[in-house]
Amino acid sequence: YAETYRKIYQNSEMPTPKDLWVQEKRAAHLVMLVRKVLPESPKRLLDIGASTGTLLAAFQKAFGSQGVGVEPGDAYRAHAESRGLAMVGSLEQLFEQKPERFDLVSLIHVMEHLPEPVETLRRIRKELLSPDGLLLVEVPNFYAHDSYELAHLSCFTPHTLKTVLSQA
Repeated sequence: YAETYRKIYQNSEMPTPKDLWVQEKRAAHLVMLVRKVLPESPKRLLDIGASTGTLLAAFQKAFGSQGVGVEPGDAYRAHAESRGLAMVGSLEQLFEQKPERFDLVSLIHVMEHLPEPVETLRRIRKELLSPDGLLLVEVPNFYAHDSYELAHLSCFTPHTLKTVLSQA
């Protein structure tokens, strides 16, 4: 994933204008959703699969929060770091750092790429998410999206997503 995903799907390792535009629109929408759900602003944010850092930056701006992103793609992580965002290259690196727990953990179009989604979510719950924290997950809906992609290890329906989250 870290080395070839962007080359295959965008013909570029670097963020494209279209990709940045989509990320900006998605970030604005997710900020609005989180504002409706959380009674107070989260103090600490974690964006797993942070890409260019657009969502992380939007959350930090909207909520005045500290945040960190996880992005395995070198070019995308470098883009986020050039924006002044705190980033790590893998979830394992973050687990090794044993950070303070996060009030909001987002996985936006990430779970379908995970080899062990239930175990990864369990570990996030046990080691990274604060007890009262919010887990924000977005995946392609198998019924409404072409979910069969080379880099997708799983496909989710509303039912299977609820099941995975329940198991975790």
